[in-house]
Amino acid sequence: EAHARTPLALGLDLESVRSRLPWDVPVRIFRGGIEMLVRAARIVRDDSVIRDPGHRVRLDREGGALGEQLERLLCDGGLTPPDLRQLETATGASRKALLDVLGVLERERRAVRVAPDLFYHPAAAAEAMRRLTQYCTAHGEITAAAFRDVIGASRKFAIAFLDWTDRTGVTLRIGDARRLRRG
Repeated sequence: EAHARTPLALGLDLESVRSRLPWDVPVRIFRGGIEMLVRAARIVRDDSVIRDPGHRVRLDREGGALGEQLERLLCDGGLTPPDLRQLETATGASRKALLDVLGVLERERRAVRVAPDLFYHPAAAAEAMRRLTQYCTAHGEITAAAFRDVIGASRKFAIAFLDWTDRTGVTLRIGDARRLRRG
């Protein structure tokens, strides 16, 4: 039923399934039951998400067209891509539809989410990463102001991208500067 209601979702969160049961099931017993269903190939478990073995996230014709439009907009935006509000205006799609399709694009590595409302085209994210790495290799560290100048964007984009590199383990924030975690 959940796959029919939300076909673009990967599946259901384990804890949300347990909490919706009509009776209270201890976590240990619930997890044991889930593992039995997994071993019997009745469900598939990916970390904390379960799904029907036959469920695949696929964009329908309308979602596919929106996905292609979003990819073009992100690509055209380069290092200053449109945020969700601007994507809503440009596409006429609802925020929910945008987030659903962008989630699929992200899983397919056709978009990179750097902030809750900001996605980059993978080529633009790679270019920003290249510039960041090049600058840090030459100078040892980078500030948000320096990165803003390096990518030719506003502080909004520089901070969001640097925060993402911190979260993904590329950089380490030390005061107002970032250093590469790897050589």
